[in-house]
Amino acid sequence: MCVPTETILECSLCRCEFDIDGEGGAEGTIGGFVEVAFCPTCKAGVLDFAQQEIDQELQDVLDEADQLAGMVDRLEQIKAQGSGLLEIITVTDVLAACRYRYLKYRQEYDQHIEA
Repeated sequence: MCVPTETILECSLCRCEFDIDGEGGAEGTIGGFVEVAFCPTCKAGVLDFAQQEIDQELQDVLDEADQLAGMVDRLEQIKAQGSGLLEIITVTDVLAACRYRYLKYRQEYDQHIEA
């Protein structure tokens, strides 16, 4: 007969019982107040899902940064042609700062992918 112990938990997703000490899995809170437990299979699924969401968010940021970098290139071309528009110079400076942040994010992303 199986005697329930503190190491036998019910998975919050699939509702199976699992032994967190013997099988692994995860137990904790989400947002500091919702108690959860995940069996090893559901834990792997949740982590995979979270990684996909993070990767998509990062890719969206990088795509937007690529667009900004293209805008900076175009504005720098206009500036080099000597148009003399103060607005273009100001926008170019702002977008140059965005480019710096983009390059930083791109480097961090590339390091993440290599890991």
